[in-house]
Amino acid sequence: MSFRYGKASLVAAVLLALGTNAHAMTLWDQSTIAPAGPAIAASNSSGFGGLFVHSVDDVTVPASGWVITKITQYYSAFEPNWTGLTQGFINIQPKSGGLPTSAPVTVQSPMSCVTDAAQSAALGQQVFAISATVNISLAPGDYWIGLTPTKGATLNGVNLMWPSNQVGDPVASYTMSAGPWKDQYPGWDGAFKIEGDLPVPAKNSTWGNVKAYYH
Repeated sequence: MSFRYGKASLVAAVLLALGTNAHAMTLWDQSTIAPAGPAIAASNSSGFGGLFVHSVDDVTVPASGWVITKITQYYSAFEPNWTGLTQGFINIQPKSGGLPTSAPVTVQSPMSCVTDAAQSAALGQQVFAISATVNISLAPGDYWIGLTPTKGATLNGVNLMWPSNQVGDPVASYTMSAGPWKDQYPGWDGAFKIEGDLPVPAKNSTWGNVKAYYH
């Protein structure tokens, strides 16, 4: 999937000059759930008990840069399944402090959902892995990244993100009807994982460089 960034705050998500990508790998992993932590709101849901809240975690992209192909966040379940979950929003903003500085930058993204059997068994509760398949190149630097699934609320409310132990700054949340961004969960991050590739720069194949191999 390709993304067209229409807002200035996403200019920092610079496309890198890429050649052939390396094997897909885990680029950032905070997928270990800390069940003692709070339930974290991140939902685009209408109806009774609905929420319109975006939550983002901070990550540091190393000097090599990243090509992100998949972002996954881990959710609990008031309902027995997430049947019909097909869309949501991905948020990416450059990070310059302890909280994001502008309203959420949301790009519509297709999403999928599976039950995470291993974590469900370990916790004795259902854990759903909400994933967005993307193709986003990020230059080195610090970013806020998060997923907000779109799913209607029910009488039981909405499903909430599982927490993980804090790395860097805590998860930041933005309630659409009552911004700005807030640190509502001090000491915690949302459980998430980023997968993709490390870009391999294309080599200059001019004769001046090629003939150097023969000396």
